[in-house]
Amino acid sequence: MIGFRCSSRKSRSAPPPRFGKRKAIKRLPRKLVQVITMKQLTILVENRIGALADVCDALGKNGINIEGLSAQGQGNEGVIRIVTEDEKSAVSSLKKAGFSPLVADVLTFKVNDSPGELAKMTRRLSKAGVNIECIYLLHKEKGIGEFAVKADNLLEAQKALRL
Repeated sequence: MIGFRCSSRKSRSAPPPRFGKRKAIKRLPRKLVQVITMKQLTILVENRIGALADVCDALGKNGINIEGLSAQGQGNEGVIRIVTEDEKSAVSSLKKAGFSPLVADVLTFKVNDSPGELAKMTRRLSKAGVNIECIYLLHKEKGIGEFAVKADNLLEAQKALRL
């Protein structure tokens, strides 16, 4: 975020913003990958206009914030995957709205946002014999990307990602 002064009072302590120079980007240490287990809700819906809005509305009306989301339509079916901090309330809200969410564990991991970093992580999983069922970006900020991955063997995936 670029900082602009909102008041007319001038401050001598802060230099004016300089454009054209890149900010230093925080990087994760090469050997450190943060791996966290979270819950993912999978909602199977009819692939129709407004299906995603209905799911998001059911959560929003109950004060549930969506931390991560992936949605795909394939033919007549749609698959919505959601990560929230309050999985139990999210499940309850979705059930009340007529949905049948499936709950599964996913791993989240952070990597440096540079070419090839995700390839390295997915190659680690491949070499460990882990099948990736789904993967999606949760968040990207200040040179670090955070991904959620659902794998067939979470224990092996966790070991492989922490190398």
